[in-house]
Amino acid sequence: MERGIVLNLFEVHLPDEALNLMSRSWDDPKISLNHLRQNLLPSFLYASHEAQKLYSYGVTIERTKEFGFVDDSFDFGNDPRFTGRLIVDAIADHLISLGFELQMRHHFAKVYELTDISHPLRRIDGRLDVFPSYKIQPVFLKIANHLKHFLMINPKVRYRFVHPIAQIHQKVDCTGRYVRIGCPSNCDVYDCPLYPHRGHLAGKITAVTSQSSFQCRFAAIKSSHKQFIQLDDRARFDFPIPIEVCELEASTPNINTIFSARLGLARTSSIISELRVLAGDYLPTTKPSINTEVGRRRWEDVNSFIGRLVNGVSFFEGPLFKVEQEPVRSVEGGYTPEDMFFDDSGVEEILDDETSDDAF
Repeated sequence: MERGIVLNLFEVHLPDEALNLMSRSWDDPKISLNHLRQNLLPSFLYASHEAQKLYSYGVTIERTKEFGFVDDSFDFGNDPRFTGRLIVDAIADHLISLGFELQMRHHFAKVYELTDISHPLRRIDGRLDVFPSYKIQPVFLKIANHLKHFLMINPKVRYRFVHPIAQIHQKVDCTGRYVRIGCPSNCDVYDCPLYPHRGHLAGKITAVTSQSSFQCRFAAIKSSHKQFIQLDDRARFDFPIPIEVCELEASTPNINTIFSARLGLARTSSIISELRVLAGDYLPTTKPSINTEVGRRRWEDVNSFIGRLVNGVSFFEGPLFKVEQEPVRSVEGGYTPEDMFFDDSGVEEILDDETSDDAF
């Protein structure tokens, strides 16, 4: 790549052909989007204000006919917000097939975080894994009276405790600590109440109990059905969750608490500094110092990610689109976008008058 100032935006080249999907009119105010979304899994649901339609796309969309959906097609130039959603959903689906894990953040609307769990950066003290992770977001710009779509990529790191929560809790009291729903990405029990919340924070631990009305039905989970996590009253679930599908959230406060209890304050401080080095914030020197070249490090991470899309991505089983391998260059005195839009409103999910998609 030539020298210069670049942005973390990569242009998306869309196909000329339309995408085949399913749709139904959005004229019934009694429709519960959350309930319908749950019933359509693993297909996706999108509510378009521009078209006043509900769109279903992805896999097994034929079964949506029983909910009033009919065959339809979508022209990518008609609704830029929906086009942006299709782009990130297709990229997420493509990367999951390559070993990534999706971390969805509904309270950030549709900014997706994808973690490359097949290529860990490091395992620290045999207790903590560090993975490269990326937040992706669709952006569209109106440039010289032409609408263009871009992919914004923000690299980060994600941590995960090596040992299961049951083993950690035997050594360190985890009461009051946040846990995450750790259901496997290949779970196909779509009517499970935990399914839509895989990867989400679930709540704080209040107790470990031996009884629950919930039983995991996914055969790959070797649940003993003997230990369950009871969450606090702010959590989404009012029933204890099997301990096998819970992960202790590897946040900095949790890491500090668990490691301090097991390794002491001095070693824990050293590990926290090591994590900052892996994140690119510190330089790997004897005495940690701020990394003034963090932008270069971020670019290397972004370049690694964008290389996974070099052969293009299909809209599920539909047409192929390409993501430019070179970023948008910042040119002084160049054009000024007349309009810039970040798809972070998530408005079609807020409209439902049931519980929001925030975990709390």
